[in-house]
This record gives sequence, structure tokens and C-alpha cells, in this order.
Amino acid sequence: MQILRINFILIITAVTFIFGLLISLALTRQAIMTTKNNNAIYMRLLTETVFTNDREWNWWILKHGMKHKQLYVYINIADGKKGVVDYYSPRTEKFLSQAKKVLGSKRYYRYQGNYYYYTSAKRYGNRYYMWWSMTGVIDILKDVLIVILAVWLLLIITSPFYIEPIAKRLAQPIQDLDNNVNKLPKETQKTLSVPAWPHEVHDLTENFNHLLVRLYQQNQKEKDFVNNAAHELKTPIATIKSHVQLIKRRGKTNPQIIDKSLTYIASEVEHMNQLIEELLILARTAQKLELQKEKLDLEVLTFELLESLPLKQKIKVIGQGSILADREALRHILENLLTNAGKYAPADSEIEITIAERSWTITNHGPMINENDQAHLFERFFRGADVRGKIKGTGLGLAIVAQLAHRNALKVEVTSTKKATSFTIVQSEI
Repeated sequence: MQILRINFILIITAVTFIFGLLISLALTRQAIMTTKNNNAIYMRLLTETVFTNDREWNWWILKHGMKHKQLYVYINIADGKKGVVDYYSPRTEKFLSQAKKVLGSKRYYRYQGNYYYYTSAKRYGNRYYMWWSMTGVIDILKDVLIVILAVWLLLIITSPFYIEPIAKRLAQPIQDLDNNVNKLPKETQKTLSVPAWPHEVHDLTENFNHLLVRLYQQNQKEKDFVNNAAHELKTPIATIKSHVQLIKRRGKTNPQIIDKSLTYIASEVEHMNQLIEELLILARTAQKLELQKEKLDLEVLTFELLESLPLKQKIKVIGQGSILADREALRHILENLLTNAGKYAPADSEIEITIAERSWTITNHGPMINENDQAHLFERFFRGADVRGKIKGTGLGLAIVAQLAHRNALKVEVTSTKKATSFTIVQSEI
């Protein structure tokens, strides 16, 4: 609120100063133009009059009211009989001896604290010189500055009476927004009430609400992730614990159960190890800020992975092509999709890999993925009802694929029918 008051005072000061400056400039320009016009009128009257003696000159001075300090005139008259004759208006000779040019200007002079505008003319061999007082212009400027200063002081003195209500009215929506934010309970999906005025606060509140919703959703995802991870780890740990207790109770009397229990324990340890590895991959890909993208040969990378993966099915690779991606990320993507294809397809079936420029598709002939499950395939720890408990898995493989694909600007497409299921990695035009 205090900052708003200070800003109001600064704005008032600036507006008053600028407004006063513009008025001063306008009035000064008008006064100078008036001075020049008056000077031009008197110069025309002067040049159109013929002077042959002092009497005519004095009469002209008296007629045009030049016996004051507002105007000084000096003329050179070329007289054929007398030669060059000089005529001065009252006090002009003293003026010429003491007047100084203002900052080297040819048009402005200073004399006894006053300023004068100078013009000259030549006609029929005669020379005319005139200095017109600018005292009126200076007085106008002084009066305007005094008025501006008085207005400014009045505005500053009375500012508490009008700035306070205005500042409160303008700051109230922000204050309300701040109060509403502080009142929001933790871990809630509630949003802030949106004020209709002013528009800036209205837009700010709406954007803030969008942010709150996204933060809530992200927080909920993180909580679900932690809960799911704990659940997935708890299951193999419980299995290991039960087999260890079984060995302790019956291992001495029934030695044959030891090998069977150790087999279960090894299987669960392997499952836990796979789960932890995939959790680490998710964490690393989320934290990795920079990707080393390069043009990768999809055919070469596919055959490299096939040599290291123990797939039982017959593999058929068709086509050639390349894609722009981070090598490590693309290896993880293709490895997960190859592993899934082998896991869910019959051992005696064939897996087809179709490669094109900026596209890689793998097709197996395993069970169909229903439409409801397709909508959740890339969520962490999701496993379809048809395979849960029947085929081992962590539910993280496709989540890793989706996260790495997004980071590499790749799109993952899924199609599934009763005959075949295909996953395609595609990159749009670069």
C-alpha cells in the first residue's frame, strides 16, 4: 500500500511537471511570436517613414509611444546634404553601450536584468535597428511557474485525502487475492474466487488457479507414484519374508522345500531389481536437462538390441531409416518395446519390425489390448486386468517409453486388434 501511495505521488508530480512544462512552452512560444509580430509592425512603420530632421524623428517617437523602456530604436539615414545622420530613441545610446548578447546569440540581448529581441532592416541605403523588450514574456513564464508550483503543492498537501481511498480500491483485489491464498488449506484442489475487476487481477487469478490445479495434479501423481512404488516393493518383500520363515520352520525336517523357496526368493529379488532399475531410469530421465541428439540408424540399433535380448519368437525386420534422438534414450525406448513384444506374444509366433525414415514400428500377435486399457497404457504402474498376476512386469516400461519419447520430441502410437498389436515411434518433419 505504501509503495502505491509513493507511486501515486510520483505520478502526480510527473503529470503536473509535464503539464506545466507544456503550458509554459506554449505560452512562451505565443509570447515570442507576439513580440516578433509587434517588432515587425514597428519596423515596417519605421522603414516606411522618411526622416529629414530631428523634429520629424521626435514627432514619430511621440506618436508611436516609444518614450519608455519597452523599445529601443537606432537608425542610420543617408542624407545627401549632411551625409549619414544617426537617430536614437530615448536612452538607446546608453542601452547600446551596456547591453550584452545572451550566450553569443545575434537575436537576444540583456540589459539591466531584462531581455530584448533584436531585429534590423535596410531600405534605400538607410539602416534600421530595433530592440523589443521581452519583459512581458518573462513575467508570463514566472506567473505560470508560480501557478504550477502552487497547484503541485496543493495536490501534495491534499493527496492523503484522495490517494488513500484510490490506493485502497486499487489494492483491494490484490489484498483479497493474498488473503485467499493464505486461507487455502494444504493439499486441496480448491481454487481462488475470481474477481470481475480489475481485468489484470481477474486474469492473474485465473492463471493462478490453473497453476494450482496443475500443482495439485502433479502432487497427486507423485503421491500415487510413491504409494504404487511402495506397494510394488512390498509384494516381493512379503514373498521373500514368507519363504524365509518357511525355511526356518521346516527347512531342517523337509530339506526339499529349501531349493523351491530359494527359487521363489531369487525370482522376487530379480523382480525387485528390475523395479528399482526402472525407477532409477524414470528419475534419471526426469532430471537429465540436456539430450545429446544425433541422427541414428534405426536398422543398426535394432539389430544391436536383438543380439542382446533373449527373445523366443522369430524376428522379421523390414526397411531402413534414421531418426534424430538421444542414443541412450532411444535404446531404452526400443528395448522396452522389444521386451514387451516378446513377453506378450506366443513363443512360436513372429514379431515384425518395420523401419522407415523417422519411423519405427513393432508388431506382435499376442492378446488384444482393450480400448479402456489403451487409455492408461503409459501411466506408471498400470497393468491391464487381463495380464495382471499372469505375466510378470512392473508397469513402468511403457511409462519410461512415453517419458523418453516426449523428451526427444517423438510420438508413440498404439493400435491393437484381435490379430495383432503395434507400437509405433514416429518423429514429425524436422
